[in-house]
Amino acid sequence: MSESEAEIGSVEELLESTRIIDVLFMELNASRIESSHEESAEAERDLDLATMLRHEGNELDVRFLLEFKDNAASYRVDVVARYCVEDDRSIPPRVSSEFIERVAAFAAFPFLREALATSAARLRVDPPILGILRQGDIKVSEWPSEDAPATS
Repeated sequence: MSESEAEIGSVEELLESTRIIDVLFMELNASRIESSHEESAEAERDLDLATMLRHEGNELDVRFLLEFKDNAASYRVDVVARYCVEDDRSIPPRVSSEFIERVAAFAAFPFLREALATSAARLRVDPPILGILRQGDIKVSEWPSEDAPATS
């Protein structure tokens, strides 16, 4: 088998042999920010999204770590979309990146948005609104080996 035959060639090929098996929270944290002054008309907002990928055996995990802070609260939400890949071929980086942008992000983002909205409601602050996620916005980094989610 040649090297190109040993790889999944497209995200469509990957989708044919992949199914989602779980979406789990690794961390959910929200803190109200107490301030002595009223919120300024221009609210300060800071958003950071880290995306990590881990592929071991037939499991493909895509992790989204969202950190958001505004004048009212700070949030940290860590969600993993877990997939089972029933194909022994390797997944090249261009295919996994496209899979993350076109599939995994759409599986995980409702969980991220819901966690932010629910946490804000519990803190009794206005819920943060996440902007539109555009193609090319997601940058994938290495998954820290000590942070692997437990298998069920």
